[in-house]
Amino acid sequence: PNACGPTECHDALRMLGALLSHRKFCQVFLDAGGVGKLLSVEQTQYCASSIALCLLSVACFRGVMDKVCRLAEPDPLALTDFALRLLDLGDDTASCNILQFLAKVLS
Repeated sequence: PNACGPTECHDALRMLGALLSHRKFCQVFLDAGGVGKLLSVEQTQYCASSIALCLLSVACFRGVMDKVCRLAEPDPLALTDFALRLLDLGDDTASCNILQFLAKVLS
């Protein structure tokens, strides 16, 4: 009943990515366990770019990303594994966003 099609999922994740560009929303998202929920989204090539956009938006705020790395769930290794799997999907936009995400996280 709560499942949505790929188009709706992609659109919702793109809107979420736009909202995550605001620090306060990003912190509320994090406190509500949003990163774990984001990692539970099915990784399809169609949704890869919007998932990657959300991760990139989270990584833009240093304090928020530090908090993400201290979470028990998902642990940093699971987050890294998720990001690398998105790279394997072969979507150019997703790959660009994930590489920017990794660059921000590792800087």
